[in-house]
Amino acid sequence: MNQGIFGFPAALGGAVLNTKEIDASGTYLIAPGTKRLVIFAVGAGGGGGAGGKRASGTAQSGGASGSGGSQVYQDFNVEDLGGTNTTLSIVIGAGGVAGATAGDTAAGGAGGTGGTTSITPTGKPGILMDCIGGAGGAGGTTTATTAGAARTGHSYGASLTHVGGGASSAVGVAGNAIITSINNHSGAGGAGLAATPVAIAGGSILIVGTGTASIATPEFSRTSNTVYSGGTSTVAPVDSYLHILGKMSPGIAGAGGGSGTTGATKGGNGYRGSGGGGGGSTLNTFASGSGGTGGNGYVCITAIG
Repeated sequence: MNQGIFGFPAALGGAVLNTKEIDASGTYLIAPGTKRLVIFAVGAGGGGGAGGKRASGTAQSGGASGSGGSQVYQDFNVEDLGGTNTTLSIVIGAGGVAGATAGDTAAGGAGGTGGTTSITPTGKPGILMDCIGGAGGAGGTTTATTAGAARTGHSYGASLTHVGGGASSAVGVAGNAIITSINNHSGAGGAGLAATPVAIAGGSILIVGTGTASIATPEFSRTSNTVYSGGTSTVAPVDSYLHILGKMSPGIAGAGGGSGTTGATKGGNGYRGSGGGGGGSTLNTFASGSGGTGGNGYVCITAIG
């Protein structure tokens, strides 16, 4: 009889029974026959800050982006969760609100904090997973804006630091957001204006690999390193709708809005736990760009028999 490696049965890995993606708060019943659960959870993304408004001759930054929510990925034995027929209570955090557009000679509004995503076995003490939502980005002003900070998630009581903070926006330029791992799902910064104002494109969402190759994802393999381009002064960036690396990962964040002398565009909305992009700045009397909304939290559970 084949006992596998070091006596463990070769079939210990089991068969995938089903995979469930969860975008709304509710419950998950551990079905009979399930031996293990692989769970990915992510808190909601923070909202992007809006662009500011100033008179010509005063340089300003665009809105900064929201950071992605903290995330946890873990494999559990069903017995540790209470066995089959145990119900998991799942709370999905709401995405951080977009920063509001600015009035004349004022900074843009800051983006809101994303809500916490949590998983709790019903009838059991404590919380199994707790993923804190991303921080909102600051609104555009006459100095560089501060992006949403990195967050920390918790699983089985252990703290798991999340490395992805948001992208800032310096005076007169926009900050790109670079995806180097599934921990990097913050939005891009909105575009500012120089003292002698010229329209500038917002920050883009980029995937950077080695050489000319980029990270290949199941949904978006490419040779180009640009996933979502920043907006122009008249055309807002596309709202995000892709995962970074399949179902067991967060969504991709929103790109930044473009700046202009007669108006600006909003930041792109984030997707599934990712941050919203910052909005673009403009001159007084015109409409600045609002921030992008953070993506709602997300949970994906694979049952293994």
